[in-house]
Amino acid sequence: AILSLVPVFMIVEMSDLLAQASTKSTEIVIVLGMNWVAFAYLLVGLVLMNYTGPHYSAVIANLKVVILVIVSSQLFHTHFTNINLVGLGIAFIAFCCYNFFKV
Repeated sequence: AILSLVPVFMIVEMSDLLAQASTKSTEIVIVLGMNWVAFAYLLVGLVLMNYTGPHYSAVIANLKVVILVIVSSQLFHTHFTNINLVGLGIAFIAFCCYNFFKV
């Protein structure tokens, strides 16, 4: 299904991408690298789904969001409000409780 989008990309977006390639090559390399990392993450997720199951994958996804929010706040120097801290705390405690009681 994804291959059906390649001709559309070639017609609509390829000229813009090549025009920017001469001026901002590092940005294009970063974007393409992130695309490959996302693709690899998708493949790893599909393989793990065979071993763990969908419920555990959903729990891990929630933990990933908590970690992503914390790292992003440090990277972009944003401050948490009290409701943010409560939500992050509940999500993290729920993840820990799930792992504790699951085992």
